[in-house]
Amino acid sequence: MNGFFPKIKKVLDIDLIQLKKMSRQLGAQIRSSGFVPRHIFCVERAGLLVGYEMADLFKCQVSGIRASRCGTSIKSKVKLILRHMPRFLTHLLRGIELSSKVHKVNNSRNVSFEFNELYPFDKKPTTDEKILIVDDAIDTGHSLAAVVEFLLEHGYRRENLKIAVLTTTGGGAVFKPDYSLFRDVICAFPWSYDSRQFADTWKMYNEKKSIISLNIPHKTRTLLEKINGLEGSERRREYRRLIYQFRHKDDFPEN
Repeated sequence: MNGFFPKIKKVLDIDLIQLKKMSRQLGAQIRSSGFVPRHIFCVERAGLLVGYEMADLFKCQVSGIRASRCGTSIKSKVKLILRHMPRFLTHLLRGIELSSKVHKVNNSRNVSFEFNELYPFDKKPTTDEKILIVDDAIDTGHSLAAVVEFLLEHGYRRENLKIAVLTTTGGGAVFKPDYSLFRDVICAFPWSYDSRQFADTWKMYNEKKSIISLNIPHKTRTLLEKINGLEGSERRREYRRLIYQFRHKDDFPEN
């Protein structure tokens, strides 16, 4: 039996509170290196919540970039089964998946920018800006390698691109990050199908993504966060005020 199963690493359970703390710790590691990004690309979808926290820390703009595997994800087909499996069993499957060569077989990615063209203030960062690319983890490294290649093809300079992840799951990745909070560690994040915080996490994801899609300054993003915490008439009043500011660009608070 020992020869059949690969050696499985310990899985670290991460909840939303820990995720925010870890994202801030990773941001502090980046700041201590002297690198200060002017724009953050979060790799959709798992990198969004991490990238959002870092954009708040660095007070910079943030937007999404998507690197999708070609073909249909098996996980999406069995997600309902995963939701009802015991946690120790899903951790075992997670470890087997990462220890196997399943991700190395399909290494092609479709990469694209995520910008909402409905909003007049949307624009890609200029090619000479310092860019931080953020994802949750590196397993094989194919996704981030494809993202970097995509950005280089669009005129971005390699020396201005830095890559940050919360964890690197193993030593066999084809691409290495500039910053990684953990190394050789598997994390079970709260957006995973088997997480007890699955619904809350995706609700938060949708809220953050709707704010990101506006491509508004950091101070305005912070204001939206506060408004989302209000109730009833007070919330409606503050939204009306913010919409007025949005329509009159000169009244927007700047970074």
